[in-house]
Amino acid sequence: MGLFDLFKKKTTDSTFPENELEIALMNAVTDASKRRDFFMKLLWSPLIIISADQTNEADGSWIAEAGTVLKLLPLPDGRIPIFSASNRIYDKGIIEKKPIKILTINARDLFATAKGTTFVLNPYSAYGKELIPEVIEALLSGSIFESKKETIITKKETQVRLAQPANYPVKLAEALSRLFEKRPIVNAAYLALIKWPDKEKPHLLIGLDSTDDISAIMDEAGPMAERILGLGEIIDITRVEEKDGVSNYLKTTKPFYTRI
Repeated sequence: MGLFDLFKKKTTDSTFPENELEIALMNAVTDASKRRDFFMKLLWSPLIIISADQTNEADGSWIAEAGTVLKLLPLPDGRIPIFSASNRIYDKGIIEKKPIKILTINARDLFATAKGTTFVLNPYSAYGKELIPEVIEALLSGSIFESKKETIITKKETQVRLAQPANYPVKLAEALSRLFEKRPIVNAAYLALIKWPDKEKPHLLIGLDSTDDISAIMDEAGPMAERILGLGEIIDITRVEEKDGVSNYLKTTKPFYTRI
């Protein structure tokens, strides 16, 4: 039986937010354009972790130094909980408020030390974030702060496979529909799976029947899709043209959004 199994549920009031990282997290949840700021603050913020060694009853709150051997206490599903403040450990009363051994460590140092680990920030709070290994690697390399939008130009005839997803991304379709309702240039939106010859697996493709350039909408829809699907997922957004093989397929499918 682990530490989290021993603690009883108890009603507590949350002090969230109580630092800049938590404010940035709240902003990122409601505004995709604020995600860069959240990741930047996360990378350089001190984080709280619970020590796997709870033999000492005294509160062992301490700061990790170079060479520290970390013994991290996992959640039942194997993910490692991390907290933006010590009070986040007790949010929603999942864990009883009592002295426990905790460790404060800079996020960059923690992520660099435990590569390949899946973390979850503030698992008991109203605002949290799962951090999979791919996201951690992107944080450490800095690639997460680079623009994700790119244009693919084919100089020769290229065959791609197109199909409808077996598990339709309903949440994504609903969120994008709400966005397109506010953008008059979008007449209809289609969805498919596309498999490029040089790619290992297919990914989602969104086709927009638009009366104008879709670059601005791509800037909005891309981060929205990323937030719903996760950073590790790829999504293409293209304009539906009159004479185009991909567009011809999309127009044979039922659009998930049509302007009324």
